[in-house]
Amino acid sequence: IAVQFNFGWNLAVTFLYPVIVDGLGSWLGVRHEYTAAFGIFDILTLYSIYFVYQYVPETKGLSLEQIEQLLQSPTLNVRS
Repeated sequence: IAVQFNFGWNLAVTFLYPVIVDGLGSWLGVRHEYTAAFGIFDILTLYSIYFVYQYVPETKGLSLEQIEQLLQSPTLNVRS
């Protein structure tokens, strides 16, 4: 599943990048089109880092049973 998910997002970025560059090039001018396109992907990457840090619990050093209990708890205390 992970390989398919990775392939799908790589395909999406590959097809979206020229569209974004063309759209931003006509809006911002040819000089800044690549910078703005990378900026969009940079913002998405920074948001994903924030999301993982804020909402994905740390499982280092926990047994599978403890991880199961952690993920099934109604109040998931991520950063404690």
